[in-house]
Amino acid sequence: MQEQIQATQLAIELNRRETKEVATQNAEALSKGLLVLQEAFSAQRARDLEAMQSSNRVILFVGGAVCATAWNGSRKLWSVTDKPC
Repeated sequence: MQEQIQATQLAIELNRRETKEVATQNAEALSKGLLVLQEAFSAQRARDLEAMQSSNRVILFVGGAVCATAWNGSRKLWSVTDKPC
């Protein structure tokens, strides 16, 4: 009977160690997977930021060109209307 108890205790201890080892391996795998996701999201965010900055530059340039054209056109209009008849 004592031998059965010792064998059972050893089996339980072995099972506990194996379970702990598997849990550690799973935690490491999960950590690595999360790190990969974090790096992917970070890279995507950097690409999105660059695209947004590029788009903003284009919009600013187009807006400036429209304003310059409108200002130049208004100067010409005023110069034509300011001349005496």
